[in-house]
Amino acid sequence: MVIHWAQVFGAAGLGGFRLLPVEGHVVTVCTCAACRFAGGEPLLRETERLLGIRAGETTHDGAFTLETSADVAAGAIAPAIRIDTLVYGPLTAEHLGHLIEQRRGGGTSQDGGNGRRRRRTAVARES
Repeated sequence: MVIHWAQVFGAAGLGGFRLLPVEGHVVTVCTCAACRFAGGEPLLRETERLLGIRAGETTHDGAFTLETSADVAAGAIAPAIRIDTLVYGPLTAEHLGHLIEQRRGGGTSQDGGNGRRRRRTAVARES
């Protein structure tokens, strides 16, 4: 079976796979219709302001990469962003600033970024 390289790269691009390595935290602002309608554009502008970069760029220290995507799959909690693999929403500029500062400090919180403490259980589960 022979598969052309263009087919591989095309399928990888549609599947949301990364073809090149990315440094630091990847911040993805959702641009689906629901997020745009609920305030996604101001959220993108605020993210660009907080990080000092535009979409598609990486900060000079390599700590953050900012991108936009319509496939964050968070229309129900619009406007939303994804930081690495975690999706947050609905977000305000204040919440966004807190999430960015949390990542800058390298710390993680018990609340998962939503302001509510998770209940500890005997079995660790991803929520």
